Amino acid sequence: MAQFEKHSLPIDLGTPYLTNESAYFLGGIIAADETVIINGVRYWISPVRHNNDYPTASELLSHFDSVSSIANILNKITFWVEQGYINGNVKAPKFTGRQVGFVTLFPEIEETTVEELASLIEEVIKHSSDEVIRCFIAGIFDGRGAIDFNYQNNTIRYISLDCDNTFVVRILRSILSDFATNYNTARERLEGGTRRDKQLRIENISYYYKTIGFVSDVKFNKILEVNTNYAVNYEDSVLKGLKTIN
Repeated sequence: MAQFEKHSLPIDLGTPYLTNESAYFLGGIIAADETVIINGVRYWISPVRHNNDYPTASELLSHFDSVSSIANILNKITFWVEQGYINGNVKAPKFTGRQVGFVTLFPEIEETTVEELASLIEEVIKHSSDEVIRCFIAGIFDGRGAIDFNYQNNTIRYISLDCDNTFVVRILRSILSDFATNYNTARERLEGGTRRDKQLRIENISYYYKTIGFVSDVKFNKILEVNTNYAVNYEDSVLKGLKTIN
């Protein structure tokens, strides 16, 4: 039986241990820093958000089913967001009416901040197994990460994540570095005359899709577009819906 590190986070992840499933959602929670109050209870959100013309209906539904299955293991529920509202009646932070996706909610036990969550989990993550760290990294990029696709030469430049909090970027950068992922934070990079100070980038794309993988069907299918010779690994034993390429 796998041995998992215990955590002391002031949010209810459904388990006091950092398992593959809780690590996946925690990556999404810390990267997003989004909360919502429902019936007087503050919930931390692990979001999946797309422009409505990006994923196909089948890609989005398959991703939802996988994430829902992961959430069920933790006795949590994943909700669709439609027209910017969770379950039709609660405004979802940062969702517009033109975006589609879903959210998994985790109630706050004690008042906290994303900086505190990131600080508390940093050492726990670093003492966890490679499999748990891998699930945490997958959670960081799965819901809000973007694949920068060069259509002129049919290549992928990098996988990126915009993160507004420089403290969180530092901790995520440290975890990525320890896992030997080739990343940068684009702190010195200009794009269109705009500094990308708070963006994480994975530039070693092949390492990521071979070693980390995606639960997101639309992101994984983007990877397949530029790989003509491949074998897909379905790694449900690690995390429901996780896919890598050989």
